[in-house]
Amino acid sequence: CRKFPSFFEKKLVHKDQVAFIAKKYTIDLGEASTLWLCKSLFIPLFLTDDLAARDVAKHLDLKPVGSIGIIMRSFREKKLTKQNTISLLQKLYTDSTLFVTSDLITYAITAIKEYKHK
Repeated sequence: CRKFPSFFEKKLVHKDQVAFIAKKYTIDLGEASTLWLCKSLFIPLFLTDDLAARDVAKHLDLKPVGSIGIIMRSFREKKLTKQNTISLLQKLYTDSTLFVTSDLITYAITAIKEYKHK
């Protein structure tokens, strides 16, 4: 059994409710569990790149955030440099199995280039 850092808190999910979400919305149990936890713990953000899970999150009044959103926010919060951010976005398009269009990556890179830190 893998040990997690002490700041992790173990939460049990309600298996019947998770199964209901998975079946109702035709999503995997992993996504359904995470959605259930977000709702149960009043966490407004749902991190996923799965399109079906993103739709369900919106239906459940959660804000879905994907890889591009996480990278962009990391840049806005000065955790990544402009060049690192652009490089990550390019690699997301060229090296990952994630389906993103070149137009979306171009849009994100343009937004990064135009962004002015305060």
